[in-house]
Amino acid sequence: RAERAKRSLYNERILNVEHGTFAPLIFSVTGGAGPEARIFLKILCDKIASKTGQEYSNVSNFLKCKISFLLRKLVLLCIRGSRTFKKTDLFKNHESDFDYGCFV
Repeated sequence: RAERAKRSLYNERILNVEHGTFAPLIFSVTGGAGPEARIFLKILCDKIASKTGQEYSNVSNFLKCKISFLLRKLVLLCIRGSRTFKKTDLFKNHESDFDYGCFV
């Protein structure tokens, strides 16, 4: 239901103004993904696996684990608030995980 609402809200603008496509990536706080998010993750995992030479299952498990932990961090941050007065970068150093082959 949330995907349909987001799609109907933004899709016309994206198609007419930006000349692109729009796929909302909806995740629940427990890590569940909406239908479009699951399709996106499958395509992304397939591309990463073919580019890095890793097995699809390892890439998929790694990405799902990363997304799950990031969602939990964001939920805790929203509930508890930040412990510091400065802005923290939640996504810091996550792009380097692919570079160093942290796939198990």
